[in-house]
Amino acid sequence: MPRFLRLPPVVSAALALLVLALPATQPALLAAPPTGAGWTLVWNDEFTGTSLDLSKWRHWLLGPRRSAVNSPSSVGVADGVLTLSTHTTGGVHYTGMIATDQTYLFTYGYIEARINYDSAPGMWSAFWMQSPSMGSPVGDPEIAGTEIDICEHRSHDGNGTARDGNIGGVIHWDGYGADHKSHGYDSGNLGLGTGYHIYGMEWTPTRQRFYIDGVLRWTINNAANTPVSQRSEFIILSNEVEDGGWSGAVPAGGYGTLATTTTRMQVDYVRVYQRAETVVNGDFEGRLAPFGSSNQASWSSTGGRTAPAAARISPTSSATSSVTQTVRGLLPDTAYFLTGWGNPGPTAPALL
Repeated sequence: MPRFLRLPPVVSAALALLVLALPATQPALLAAPPTGAGWTLVWNDEFTGTSLDLSKWRHWLLGPRRSAVNSPSSVGVADGVLTLSTHTTGGVHYTGMIATDQTYLFTYGYIEARINYDSAPGMWSAFWMQSPSMGSPVGDPEIAGTEIDICEHRSHDGNGTARDGNIGGVIHWDGYGADHKSHGYDSGNLGLGTGYHIYGMEWTPTRQRFYIDGVLRWTINNAANTPVSQRSEFIILSNEVEDGGWSGAVPAGGYGTLATTTTRMQVDYVRVYQRAETVVNGDFEGRLAPFGSSNQASWSSTGGRTAPAAARISPTSSATSSVTQTVRGLLPDTAYFLTGWGNPGPTAPALL
């Protein structure tokens, strides 16, 4: 439901800023921020424990899926690394998927993960994001959200062509039925099947930029055929198996046992950063805190700015003049803090 603040007309410059309250307690900030000023590490997992941190992740879509069974046994944490293993026991293939759908969602910022892919035919690994309402409503992907595949890795495609050095990135929207649409790219052979590499995505209201090892590889600008989600989304790390699908056929005899398989995705860390920004307009100056959400709030026009944005009422405005700023997607029965700054003249703004 929209929430807004109406300020009195005697204030010559005013802005209502809606800042989401009650962020989750964050661990020690171990990571260096992305290039540029103003970035704050708002969520991360360095996988320093001996098991999956269930305050951050959940096992996702457990049970049969495609040609395998998603199982917690395929997910392990040791020596600072998360490992998703694909293995075969008794003729059944097992694999793992984890997500933050119940623990952490965010809108706008920069997300990156350091990943080592060891893929095999018949399966693929991915680092991606998903909207809880993807495809609803159809025809409005900004509101419904999109599937954001930051990177997907296969050893081979469905024709048997080697792709071990490549990754693909794709945006999906309007659901997975008759209305489904997508747009994507291929990195080309960058040797990504050997060793660790860093995969990142910067997300603003107007574009998404995708990086590999700090190099910009793909950009989508918000348009009808390349929509940019404006709602909060959750993070997914996954291995999937589909025999005879887009990644080829499962090897004869499968992938080996959990103890012997070499088919896996290893993740050193996942980190999310957001900006704290100053907005200036004439006499007005205000500070925007980093935006984040564990309650699926969808920020419309308040995050990811690249230019100053504020509102001003001139001294000649009528007595009924006012300015507002609205954020959509706030949830009922959820606590929010509202902070506003008003400047009645050329002096520094006062906190209202």
